[in-house]
Amino acid sequence: MIKKSQSLSKNYKMPHLYLDDLSSLEEIFKESNPKKYKLETKDFEYQSTSELKEDNSIIHELVFRTHEPYISLSFDKNSARIYTDNDDLTTSGLISKINNKIKPTEQKGLFYIVKIIPFIGPPTFVWTLLSGIFYWKKNGEILSILLFIIAIITGFASYLSFKKDIWEYSTIELSLRKNKKNFFERNKDQLINTIISVLLGAILTYIITTLL
Repeated sequence: MIKKSQSLSKNYKMPHLYLDDLSSLEEIFKESNPKKYKLETKDFEYQSTSELKEDNSIIHELVFRTHEPYISLSFDKNSARIYTDNDDLTTSGLISKINNKIKPTEQKGLFYIVKIIPFIGPPTFVWTLLSGIFYWKKNGEILSILLFIIAIITGFASYLSFKKDIWEYSTIELSLRKNKKNFFERNKDQLINTIISVLLGAILTYIITTLL
């Protein structure tokens, strides 16, 4: 009796990795002494993670791939997944090590928020916008403005969650983890743009409703 090989796969929840994480993953892949190993981004193919430049840029597409054994670890704009076509003990052990390495990098809280917002964001946007128009006509200007601001924020949040889920699911920073920036440093420009958008949206809404 011979056991048939089975495929193994696992999806990850919005991993956020750094160069040192990639180097650690590469070491695990090479433990199996694969016949062929390569690392790919959208535009280039590499023989080693050491070829990746530490320039603090962010990419959302990267693939580790080996042959004999065949293992593919792909980080894409809208997914992150590992796959192998063989579940023998050696390959299963490597997959387990890779899973343990990636698990701490998963942004599970962000993952669930991004998945939930599309269900509550658009309805909240429509309800607050229509309520704002209703109260404006009833001369409830202060309440209307607050509702319009909430509508703008929920609309913008819905857009950001869609963008994260579809175009920025996997995040790979080409810098060392020890040199990582804090939340405000990383997102300073985006936060400023969000505040400006909310203020401009509120002003525009005020002007439009005044003219109606």
